[in-house]
Amino acid sequence: SNESLSSSSSLNGTTISTTKINTNNNKKSKSHLKTNKDQLRSQLTTKSQMPLYDLPKISLPTTTDTEQLSSQVRELLSLYSISQRVFGEAVLNLSQGTVSEILSKPRSWHALSVKGREPYIRMYSWFCDTDNVQKLLAWKQERDILRCSIRPTTKSQNHDTESNNNPTLKRRYIFTEDQRRRLKQIFESEPYPSQAKLE
Repeated sequence: SNESLSSSSSLNGTTISTTKINTNNNKKSKSHLKTNKDQLRSQLTTKSQMPLYDLPKISLPTTTDTEQLSSQVRELLSLYSISQRVFGEAVLNLSQGTVSEILSKPRSWHALSVKGREPYIRMYSWFCDTDNVQKLLAWKQERDILRCSIRPTTKSQNHDTESNNNPTLKRRYIFTEDQRRRLKQIFESEPYPSQAKLE
């Protein structure tokens, strides 16, 4: 019976410890999700406040050599160290992965649907613009400034959230001189005093 009691206590202790670990993990997970949400909110706020990239109005050809166009755009971006992500956000309104696929594996014009041709039309309009690089670099600079102005608020919100998640620490109790003297007297007369006597 003693053995079973010991096992039961041990098991209960394990259950309590596991519960504490799970609770801590849940707090960390919620904090991490909150951070991700704040980052996403920051990106969406930046995107909503950014002006639309202005493409020139030009007459478009009836057909386009998508492979040649993709190659020329890729070389121009590389020459001025403009990332495909920036190009995708500003000009094509597409993610970096989609832009990378369009530039590296372009499909022929006739094999594309009307919607599939839209990125190449925007790409062609941008490539034919004489101020394309300057305008894109100016757009990127404006975006970076806007992101920097939003980021401090997000960081302070995250800090407040983390502070709220942490349990309040107990304040350290400091004995007065009189209390110290009385405690010393008690322990000198009785090395192991009862709780009642200490109180």
